[in-house]
Amino acid sequence: MGLALTPAAQAKFCVRLALDPARPLAGTTARVLMTTVGGPDGQPFAVAGYPPRMLVNVAGPSTLLEVPLQRAIGKPAVWWARVRFPRAGTWTLSWALWSGSSSPCAPTLRVRVR
Repeated sequence: MGLALTPAAQAKFCVRLALDPARPLAGTTARVLMTTVGGPDGQPFAVAGYPPRMLVNVAGPSTLLEVPLQRAIGKPAVWWARVRFPRAGTWTLSWALWSGSSSPCAPTLRVRVR
């Protein structure tokens, strides 16, 4: 049995961001994980067809990257990408399709790169 959602229903989701490892070294690759959830405290929620492309912004010392995410195989609520932090410092990750400041539905993730 499939679940059909209207565009308005699909738009009512939030995201959680994580980084593995949580404290990466400059010049090494880390994995960004974004999970779509059905509200600020909701369970993982698969977003079907909206938006067509997921992106995460990675901002750091004199650098701004827009990184495309791909859906994880077998986990329709999880999106991921590999990111290389070119230098040490404090970096901020945010969902690129959220136009406001950090909120419970689209939090930013501050990362200390060593």
